[in-house]
Amino acid sequence: MNEIVAVSELKKKYISKYEELEVLKNISLTVNQGETVVITGESGSGKSTLLNLLGGLDSATSGRVFVNGNDICKLNEHELTGYRNRFIGFIFQFHYLLNDFDAMENVLIPALIRGDSYGSAQERAVSLLADVGLADHLHNLPAELSGGERQRVAVARALMNEPSLILADEPLGNLDEKNSLIVENMLFSLVEKYNKTMILVTHDTEVANRSDRRYLLEHGILEQM
Repeated sequence: MNEIVAVSELKKKYISKYEELEVLKNISLTVNQGETVVITGESGSGKSTLLNLLGGLDSATSGRVFVNGNDICKLNEHELTGYRNRFIGFIFQFHYLLNDFDAMENVLIPALIRGDSYGSAQERAVSLLADVGLADHLHNLPAELSGGERQRVAVARALMNEPSLILADEPLGNLDEKNSLIVENMLFSLVEKYNKTMILVTHDTEVANRSDRRYLLEHGILEQM
């Protein structure tokens, strides 16, 4: 199978004037094309830190991180910006939509940053918003959408540039039970439809049980369950 993620002996330490905190200890992980991997663990266990390292939002203390053949530990900040735009689709607990842009504009922004024409970006954005059940809300501003609808826009945006890897950090954490289930089903359905690879962090055991593989991150150590 085609290996999308290859992490070896990854460590992350935070050093302050008063203490040294080792958040991740010798993490090793491989993820293949089309797999969905879920990572569970207590708050503060380092789950978000691990996703940030994979997404190039933070730098490792030591170890190697390959994503889609890129050794991202060797990329400079300019190269990391391009890497995130081309290869990674982020979904966070909070949607981070731009308040002055409507749903369609929020979704197509990553493609415009990449240099796509407005016409082609608009066409794909409209298609993705239809995928998440928002075909009738293309021109609604975030303030005019419910919390669940805003998160569905965020899911569509994450898929906009056809990323190699979806990184989802507690994407259902701010939603009520009804909207959580709606967004969960849409996310897993679209990952399957477009044959995407996803690493998802969650506290929800039911969500974790839908994955191809499940890991527990505890005391800085990642173990398959």
